[in-house]
Amino acid sequence: MTALFCRLLNWPALACCLEDFGARLSYGVHKDILPLVRIGCEVTAARARLFFRNGISGPQDLVLAGPQQLGRLLHDSLPFYGLLDQGDSPRDASRAACDRLAMKIVSRAKEYLREEARRLGEIP
Repeated sequence: MTALFCRLLNWPALACCLEDFGARLSYGVHKDILPLVRIGCEVTAARARLFFRNGISGPQDLVLAGPQQLGRLLHDSLPFYGLLDQGDSPRDASRAACDRLAMKIVSRAKEYLREEARRLGEIP
């Protein structure tokens, strides 16, 4: 709301600063992981920090990393279950869940990049 007011007063620089600050407040994250959490609800602040610590800083990096690398990162960040002697461990089931989540994240990152390209007029 404040950013809109600044634009109406023809203060674009202040409006730009306030938009970023408002987004940071709404997502509750630092500026460096803001591009990641803007993708959608699949990328929480904790996941964005995990990705950022591993060299993934934006939606294009998520797409380039691919679902296999993201799934591995997500899976490796899970708590340790220990060794189980019987059947499928919860760790095996969690691997499949992490792989599905990684595919959703990559898909959503691609959608986000297409939407941004349309918004900027780069594609029809």
